[in-house]
Amino acid sequence: MVFLAAIACLVFSTLPVAAAPSDQTGSIIQVAFWNIRDFSTTTNRAADFPDIARIIHSNDCVAIAELNDKAALNRLCAELRKAGGKWKCAATSTKSGNTPNSKEYYGLVWRSDKLWKRTPVGILSEQTLVVSGDSQPYRFDREPAVCGFVTLDGRMDFTVMVVHV
Repeated sequence: MVFLAAIACLVFSTLPVAAAPSDQTGSIIQVAFWNIRDFSTTTNRAADFPDIARIIHSNDCVAIAELNDKAALNRLCAELRKAGGKWKCAATSTKSGNTPNSKEYYGLVWRSDKLWKRTPVGILSEQTLVVSGDSQPYRFDREPAVCGFVTLDGRMDFTVMVVHV
């Protein structure tokens, strides 16, 4: 499992990180990932939504893990709109995970005044990884999710891949 986590870090470490201007204009696209523990509307999080939106707002696209109900993603998107800009959200159609306790949705929020979602949010099929010298094969407890985006000016086309290990 340690090997798989290193792969995920390597993929995301190649993305440049730059501070986005407060008005979200310009040519910089800032992508982030946040594992919001037990993110749902059924937990005692009502007071957290404005704070979560305030933190996310400086980004253009944020992938979210541990999404336990899609209503939480819609509420977050509404809070982001209150903070300014045009925001949309989408989640995987099914939960990912190999046990009932580990199953969760992946969600994405993005600025629709900067990005267009070009593919649906989808879960990759389960894969088994065999590492030379190890007697046991490895697999993700939760399969990764992917979603494609393109900037509205068409200058950048990218795919976000998110995995909760």
